[in-house]
Parts: sequence; C-alpha cells; structure tokens
Amino acid sequence: MSGTTLVIVVIMAMGVGFNLLTGGFLTLSAQQMLVGGGLSFVLHLLGTGLPVMVFTYAILFPRYLRLSGSLVTTAVLGGVSYAVLHVFEYWTLYDSLSHALLSVIFVLLTLFPPGLMKSYLTLRTANAWVHLWGYHAISAHVTADTPMIVEIFGIR
Repeated sequence: MSGTTLVIVVIMAMGVGFNLLTGGFLTLSAQQMLVGGGLSFVLHLLGTGLPVMVFTYAILFPRYLRLSGSLVTTAVLGGVSYAVLHVFEYWTLYDSLSHALLSVIFVLLTLFPPGLMKSYLTLRTANAWVHLWGYHAISAHVTADTPMIVEIFGIR
C-alpha cells in the first residue's frame, strides 16, 4: 500500500467511524443504506466532491504554490479558498449586515481548519485526490448524508 493510499484509508476510517457512532446511518434499513448510500455517493461525488476537488486542489492550489513559492502561504490560501466556496451554504444569512458578518465569520471559523488540513495533506502527498476520497466520498457524504437523502427521496 502506498503512503498516499494509507493516508486516504486512515482518514476515511476515522471519519466513517465517527459518523457511524454519531449519525443516523445505522438506524436505516439495509435497503435504505444500499439505495440511499449509493444515491448519496453519486449525487455528492458529482455535485460537490469533484467540483470542489478539481477547482480548489487541482486548479487553484498549484497556482498558489507557483505564485507564492511558499508552502505555508499555499496551505493558508487553500484553506481560505475551501471556506470561501461555502459562503452561500443554506444556513448562511445575508439579510442584514450583522447576519452577513456572522455568517462569514462562522464559515471561516468552521471551514478554514478543515480546508487547511486538506491543503496540508495535498501538499504532503502531492495528490489532490486525498481530499476527495479521504474526506468526502464515503466519510461525509455516504455515512453522514444518507439519512437526509433517504428522507428527501422517500426511500423505503
């Protein structure tokens, strides 16, 4: 097993374990897990995982490194870019200046650290796929999001 594969497997295992212990995935029926999990995997892979990975870690990230020449600056810019992609999440509010400021602060405080970690791992492994497979494909979007997909699509 290569070093990059080991990093992906360890990160994915930790995320899956946490999600199984704290989420509602294990309360689903076998059919809901299979159908909902498969649907969640495909929808999130195509709808969020690949676009974020390609844009942030395959297009912007190498340019940050080339322009700055600094690993630290590149990692910080990658973390900021990851957070900025989330400024229009469903839970952000921009109906007043105070709500807008709080939303931006909350996005930065909650999503900059994971973006920084993803950036660091991308730098260390020289592989943008670590972000997608380690953090999103199974861990977050199947084990955590399947109950939501089951409910939305009425999977019985």
